[in-house]
Formats: sequence, C-alpha cells, structure tokens
Amino acid sequence: MSQREKIILLLMAVAIVIGGYILLNPTSGNKKGVDNTALELKEITAMVVQATADLDSNSLTEAETYATTRAEEEWARDDLFISRPAPSVKNETAEENPLLADFVYSGFLQVAGLRMAIINGLEFKDGEIIEPGEFVVRAIHPRSVVIEMTEIHADYASTPSEARKLIIPLAE
Repeated sequence: MSQREKIILLLMAVAIVIGGYILLNPTSGNKKGVDNTALELKEITAMVVQATADLDSNSLTEAETYATTRAEEEWARDDLFISRPAPSVKNETAEENPLLADFVYSGFLQVAGLRMAIINGLEFKDGEIIEPGEFVVRAIHPRSVVIEMTEIHADYASTPSEARKLIIPLAE
C-alpha cells in the first residue's frame, strides 16, 4: 500500500472515531429531556397567546378595509374574463339544409383556455376533423359551433365557398 493510501485510511479512521464519539457521548450536543420539552411547550404557548393578542389589537387601515369590501362585492363586469362574441346563428332547419340533420351540438366545455364541443356525443377541439373526415371544426362558441366541409366531401366542388361553413346551434 502506498504512502498516500495509508494517509487517506488514517484520516478516514480518525473521522469515524470522532463521529462515533459525538454520536454516542451523552454530554455532547443539546440533550433534550422532559424538562426541555415542557419549557419549549410553555414558550410556544406564550408565543401563540402573544400572536393572538397582536391580531386582536391590530385593526385594518382605511385602504385595506375599502379593498376588502370591494373584493367581496358582486362584480358588475368581470374584467379578467375575455369572451369573443359568438357568430350570428342562422335559423336554418334540417329541411332547409340537410347537412344540419347529421350533426347534433349537445355541449360545450372550456378548461384552462381549451374549448371543446360535443358533437354527436364525441368531443372535438378547434381544428379537429369530424369522422369520416368530411368536416372540420373551425370555431367553438358556447351557443354554436362552426364546421367546414373538407375536400373529401362529395359536394365540395359544387358548393360555393360561403356555403361550405355550417353553423350548428346548441341543441336545447
């Protein structure tokens, strides 16, 4: 064994002996006993009583009182809520537009900015294709959903571009 290895082993042995002495010697460090626990409990109780007394004695400033009462009132308008107006819903019926008979918009979900429409019992996001691929969801609103014909649809070429979009109202 080299001189370097011997020194490392000697230092390691010294560290183990010192650590064992500190760990096993009952007079070293802070010895907690029953007396210390009772003393700490009294200190904590006194601190809680003092904090409670401080809370009772401190009153809110005029600005804090005003802010608290305003926050608790019913808001006339929620400035944090951003909504886009829904497109005007054409009152087409299934007789006027037979494509509407194929779709039932039965629900609207919005979770963390993600809007989903429930069409024919299935959930769709904006831009998602409605099977069998002939329509795609373009816009989702709480009271209506806009879907558009894709090139796969049989009537795509013969349908004018403005008539390719369908606005499906929420089924009541």
